[in-house]
Amino acid sequence: MHWTRRLCDLPLAPILTGLLATLYCGAVGMSIFVLSEALATPLFILAAYWTWLALQPDQKNNPIPKKFSPLLIPAAIALATACLTRPSWSLWLPIACIYILFASYLAHQRDRKTHLLQPAIFLVAFLLTMTPWWIRNYTITGKFVPTTLQVGASLYDGWHPMASGSSDENMAFSTEFLQLQLQQDQLLASEGKPLESTLEWRIDRRLLNAAYHWAIENPSDVAKLGLVKFLKTWMPLPIARELGNPWVRWWEAGSYSTIMLLAFWGLRCLAKSHPLSALWIAMPCLYLAVLHAVFIGSVRYRQPGVLILCVLAGIGAAHILSLRFPNPKKILKPSGDPLHTNPTQAIGAQDYQASGAQNHSTTDEYPRNSNSNPDS
Repeated sequence: MHWTRRLCDLPLAPILTGLLATLYCGAVGMSIFVLSEALATPLFILAAYWTWLALQPDQKNNPIPKKFSPLLIPAAIALATACLTRPSWSLWLPIACIYILFASYLAHQRDRKTHLLQPAIFLVAFLLTMTPWWIRNYTITGKFVPTTLQVGASLYDGWHPMASGSSDENMAFSTEFLQLQLQQDQLLASEGKPLESTLEWRIDRRLLNAAYHWAIENPSDVAKLGLVKFLKTWMPLPIARELGNPWVRWWEAGSYSTIMLLAFWGLRCLAKSHPLSALWIAMPCLYLAVLHAVFIGSVRYRQPGVLILCVLAGIGAAHILSLRFPNPKKILKPSGDPLHTNPTQAIGAQDYQASGAQNHSTTDEYPRNSNSNPDS
């Protein structure tokens, strides 16, 4: 809600954002089941919001973003904690660094040090947060393990001859790979050769290699499976067997479809005046779509992206209502988006211009109550 309020002056936009997130079936489900997403999702949303907020200006004093915002440090810590909870977010780090670098360049084109300072500090804060976990893994395995030793099993779950796009029942193939690894270990031991690292590490490597080799040898099957996983993740009506209750399935389909349609409209409106912010808000969905076209697909994996889209959906819903009930004094805020364009293109500006308020000067594009907080 606060994110929406920072972007949009339409008074109903934050309320509608909160309402959509509250009534979203996926959000309700994540609060009931004991899953890693229950912790990783709010952590990632915090990281994404703080990263965006750190690159915005102090609108009270300066329209240009600061050369460095301390808020990037807790943003990096939140992202690292989300990675420890849900390792699939570890690949978000380069995306965040590129976004920070690009936004810093657009805001401070003549200051080359600032271009590198902000992403460098974000990266260092992330690495420092992850370091205790890496030290712990190295002391146990003698190898650098970025997140977990379940990556091989997860990848093989999505890439193997009998893959269906969903997770195999209890990953039954793990038992087969365990037996193969134990046989190889016995053979090496009988020859007097040392075993590399731990048994868990060796099984993880075997599963990773098997998944890679199968994908290289069967590119057409990989492409077909990618499409199947995409549909399993993003179809409005869930087709997973774990959602057998028809009421829950239709609730998920209705709430998800509503958010996606309103978010598309909100993205269209926001992109006119805040294109970089609009891209950042939509990026988690693109990231999850690509990631789970490789790993297994399920509606549970789309929840973080859909919840962030509630920001766009709230803006879209408020804009639609403003077309029916115009309020010329409430339009999109001129935030510090480095790609911010003509303020007359902001949400609601067309309604403002069409309302016949010729008595306002051209410098009063964003009329406000003089007692209001610019950040509210």
